[in-house]
Amino acid sequence: MTVSAGQQVTHPLYGSGVVIAIRDQARVKVRFEGRESLPLTVSERDLVLVPGEPETAMPPGSGRRPGSPRSPEQAHREEVSPPATPEECADLRQTVEALRLGVVPRSYVRDYTVARERELTDFEALLDAGRGLRLVWGDYGAGKTHLLDLYERMALANGFVTTRVTLDPRETPPSHPQRLFREIVRTLSYPDVPGEGLDPLFLRLADSPDHLLPNGPRASRILSPVLLASRHPDADAASWAEDYIGGYPMDMDYGTRELKRIGWTGPRPLALSDFRTYGRMYVHLVGTLAAWARDAGFEGLAVFFDEVEYVEMTRGESRHLAQEVLQHYAAITLPPEKLAFDPERLYRGGHAVHRMIPLRFDDDQRLLVIMALTPLPEAEAVAAKILADRKDDLALSVLTSRDFGDLARLVASLYARAYPGYAPDPRTTIRISEAAIEDAVLGDGSPRETVRRTVMELDADRLLRHRAASPHQADLPKQTGSR
Repeated sequence: MTVSAGQQVTHPLYGSGVVIAIRDQARVKVRFEGRESLPLTVSERDLVLVPGEPETAMPPGSGRRPGSPRSPEQAHREEVSPPATPEECADLRQTVEALRLGVVPRSYVRDYTVARERELTDFEALLDAGRGLRLVWGDYGAGKTHLLDLYERMALANGFVTTRVTLDPRETPPSHPQRLFREIVRTLSYPDVPGEGLDPLFLRLADSPDHLLPNGPRASRILSPVLLASRHPDADAASWAEDYIGGYPMDMDYGTRELKRIGWTGPRPLALSDFRTYGRMYVHLVGTLAAWARDAGFEGLAVFFDEVEYVEMTRGESRHLAQEVLQHYAAITLPPEKLAFDPERLYRGGHAVHRMIPLRFDDDQRLLVIMALTPLPEAEAVAAKILADRKDDLALSVLTSRDFGDLARLVASLYARAYPGYAPDPRTTIRISEAAIEDAVLGDGSPRETVRRTVMELDADRLLRHRAASPHQADLPKQTGSR
């Protein structure tokens, strides 16, 4: 079956929708009903074409996104939205359970996002381009972490592999590349694929001679021997390779012997040092992951760095090395005219083998990078060394008290969809929304606390109704995330 833009289709998980774009490698971007604000990229083989005239796909921005004004008609449509399917109910209840615990859910993050229209539109453009870099600025409590959560979910929904790292002077300092790369690999997440790390990627490429053989057109001196070891039954070689690519200091002589023993005929793998060779080796390796992700059927790789301002809090040579790390990420995602430095003058390494490593594994690698910073003098100093052109920076505005009220109402709507037998009294929703506004005015509220308190208030209201309807039952059945 071949689909084209504008055709109606159905998906076994997401239901009915309209095709809005055709991707490569048999992947299709679809705007599904009930998810008008968030198109998804899915496999064409999972779609069934609906007979009939093609419909015009909803253009970006035509549906209301959280945070934009609602007309009375839009509000009414939201209140009478069609009931969720059993699968959607299970997903919605897992989302509510996450909100109840104060953690970020894997789904429906956008459904309770307010006042971020510009930021979401900008990131959609980045996803469509498949490459680029953004600096996201936000004061404490402005919602940087929530926005990164949302960006990551959007990237996954559009077929990208993602990785998320919070920079920290002790645990994950960019001046110590082994620790940073270890966290990048550890947090790799995949769209619609269980598991994290390199295993899901390697599973898809396990039988590809282009990636396995040392002379293959997509071979990597570092990743290819690890891929070979991962699919080999020899436990010693596989264990060594897993620790090696995980960024741990390893005995390279021992590893080379083990790899030769299982059939690796290529050059000796490069030692993953914890020093300045990061410039050519580790950033090249992240680009390799992006290229291999696309080879495996994904859209590419999206990298999210939080609390980037900590780079400037390091001292001496470590500060210089950390800044150079961020410059390398800019150099592989942006054209030279947007950079505040000459990419050709970046440190190439102390040995000839390192100096020969190119910045990019592939000229067409699909890699996008988001860096979140708090607007402090230290952070401005970091940004000034990275970008010459700052017009694309995103500065988050602090949520208004009205935004907090909208947030409470959106969470209440999400809660009602999760429990079809329960509809909160409009007066209850108004009371919760007004309490959120009052807390914001008094400076006592935060988005996360507003979300959690709204869920707890609705839990209590639902419990009271249940007891009133079933006076002989002492309590609700024990809740689970998937009930």
